[in-house]
Amino acid sequence: MLELGFQPSQSDPCLFLHETEKIMVLNYCDDQIWLCPDNDLIESYVLKLKNLGYDLELESQGDIYSFLGIEFDTVGDRIHLSQKGLIDKVINYTGMGNAEGKDVESIAPDHS
Repeated sequence: MLELGFQPSQSDPCLFLHETEKIMVLNYCDDQIWLCPDNDLIESYVLKLKNLGYDLELESQGDIYSFLGIEFDTVGDRIHLSQKGLIDKVINYTGMGNAEGKDVESIAPDHS
């Protein structure tokens, strides 16, 4: 990433910002999100990385729908995030599929 003009952000070393282009890359393990107003620019940088020997595969273009188990859903001008898939896996793994929910307010201590 450094060779192509990207620098890690000071707030998160997994977020790379390009020095001159309006392009950001969020990189965790083997998943990346590329953000840029120009899809052709993204494709050109992915090609540059491939030419450097990286085995990358672009998924279909368009809005982001999932990243690291987080699902993104656009409703109007808002983006809702959820981890239903991960929650379901944890519930199934722990055998709590038939557990009943409990209202958090009813078990929280009263601080009045």
